[in-house]
Amino acid sequence: TSWQQYCSPNCRQRSRMAMLRSTRPAEYAELRQRDRTASKRRRLEHPELQQANDKRRNQKVRNTVLAAYGNRCACCGETRPEFLTLDHVNGNGAQHRKEIGHNGRMIYRWIINNNFPDGFQLLCYNCNCVRPKYGYCPHEREHATLHST
Repeated sequence: TSWQQYCSPNCRQRSRMAMLRSTRPAEYAELRQRDRTASKRRRLEHPELQQANDKRRNQKVRNTVLAAYGNRCACCGETRPEFLTLDHVNGNGAQHRKEIGHNGRMIYRWIINNNFPDGFQLLCYNCNCVRPKYGYCPHEREHATLHST
């Protein structure tokens, strides 16, 4: 069809697979299994490519979450993404990860899938580490002192 000339090879392949799934399920299952086998072989033959793809995909997911929560530390205003961490506002991070069955890295995907729920904020690593230990962040006290005079 004429619209296919504007599609990429991947788009045409997905369209073909969708058509096969509904019209010839046995052929679809065979092609799907062949694709999975080829993909697994590529991952085993070139683990460095798989690792690079995983890293790029995970970084994109993390950047999406950082952008949704403002790209800055809620306490001190740090904006460098390397220093920013996700914080459960209520301090229930361990319990939440246990409930949803995800580790720290997968929480970013959970947040996207749940439409960026309330109850999370970005903190820089320093602010995130000091709060549980002391119950406050020194930046908060500095900020309060500056504005009270």
